[in-house]
Amino acid sequence: MCNEEREQMKAMPLGIPKRIKTTQNANTNIANHGTPQVQLIDIDHFSLYASHLLITFPKAAYDDILNVELLLNSSSFSGELPVSLLEIISSSMNLYNNNYIVNGEDADAFDTIVFPLASRAYSGSSVPLNRFDNIRLKIRHNSTATGQFNVTCVGETTALYKGGAASLAMY
Repeated sequence: MCNEEREQMKAMPLGIPKRIKTTQNANTNIANHGTPQVQLIDIDHFSLYASHLLITFPKAAYDDILNVELLLNSSSFSGELPVSLLEIISSSMNLYNNNYIVNGEDADAFDTIVFPLASRAYSGSSVPLNRFDNIRLKIRHNSTATGQFNVTCVGETTALYKGGAASLAMY
């Protein structure tokens, strides 16, 4: 951009809004106090126009996870979804779920599943999580594994470029 273009942008009284793709993250230790274990992960701070959640956990816990459910304001958004379904959903959302395969065996130490909130990644059917006061991810498992559940919210927010500065709309 030349100086004249930058000065013209700075002089716009209302600024320039721009939709950007971004993520938010939450971690929690895997609880292993009994079987089956229901673990609620508090993700109230997620405030994006979200299209999907990425849930990463140690490979040792994969066989023990029974299902995953998203609760918005204490009401079920999805019902209980089996982890086997969530493992294959990425391709239908036009996402690539990266696995490290050596000689036909999955060689990495972690598994990642995609929890869909929209029909396609970043589509207009995404869920505005900023409109919910209480957001919980419920994972039912029989895990004796150790490690963490890592939940990444993937979506969009608005950046406002005004007066030579940028601000993000985090609700």
